[in-house]
Amino acid sequence: MSRWIKRRMAVLGTTLLTCCLLSLDAFAHARLVKSIPADDAELSAAPGAVVLTFNESPEHSFSSVDLRNPAGEIVTTPAVREGETPDSLVMPLPENLPAGAYTVQYRVLSVDGHVVEGRFGFRIGATPAP
Repeated sequence: MSRWIKRRMAVLGTTLLTCCLLSLDAFAHARLVKSIPADDAELSAAPGAVVLTFNESPEHSFSSVDLRNPAGEIVTTPAVREGETPDSLVMPLPENLPAGAYTVQYRVLSVDGHVVEGRFGFRIGATPAP
């Protein structure tokens, strides 16, 4: 095989690989990239809201977020609202949540039509001694 053909094949292969890697983001589902409070955060006081930020805009009308208390009971499931950007969801929290471990569960519909679910936790108050 001539050098010219080998070079052409190498360029073509590199171009195809680059195109495939760049197009992977187009097929990605909504992925949680940031939360306030952060996963495993230990807070001295209850936050006023939970903010979830995704790598792409979820379909807000088909998305839900709920907060569960240490017993696993749902504390609140208010309608989520858009945050400062269309990629964020905000769930206002009731005032004066008691100390303990809480779990945030979310279910969002990606703009690509796929449902993405997840959860993370945070703690209000001091961690109990072992």
